[in-house]
Amino acid sequence: EKEDNGLTRFLLREKHTSPFEMIEVRFEVEAPIFVARQWVRHRTANWNERSLRYTEETNPKVYHPTYWRAQDKKNKQSSLSEGSISIDTNTNLSERYAEWVQQGFELYAGMKEEGVANEMARLALPVGYYTKFWWKNDMHNTMKFLYEREHPMAQYEIRVYANAMHDMLRSYFPNLMKIYDEVISYD
Repeated sequence: EKEDNGLTRFLLREKHTSPFEMIEVRFEVEAPIFVARQWVRHRTANWNERSLRYTEETNPKVYHPTYWRAQDKKNKQSSLSEGSISIDTNTNLSERYAEWVQQGFELYAGMKEEGVANEMARLALPVGYYTKFWWKNDMHNTMKFLYEREHPMAQYEIRVYANAMHDMLRSYFPNLMKIYDEVISYD
């Protein structure tokens, strides 16, 4: 085990990653569409997503943020932290968003009742609507995903998923993930 851990540490540190491509992991994920669209940008994986063309949505679930974050003026890819929008504005935006989401689901249901095809009725659903997908990837590219999506500057909503995946991987690959945690840094 000591030799294996030493080799693993060397491979990760020196970025000799092809051995990690032999390990495959698969996750079943339920996430808002806007998070899934960020996720799919990691094009190294196999992806299979539930489609509302073939399934019926009976209990729609949508993401409602606890707080709205302001845009970071220095980094176009980032938002500021909780509290960057006033409490009154946050409350107002949350109420307006909830109304808009409800209208989208009512339009979706109404279109279906009118006989509109599933593939078209789903246009009314907001990107905060939860979708379900299965993601299979090799460990090398999974670790790259974790590195990018756990980064402090990554969008909070996908960072939560990356952190949960990291925790799951620690239980299945305790030695590898311990070494990953030791070797990988954001310096």
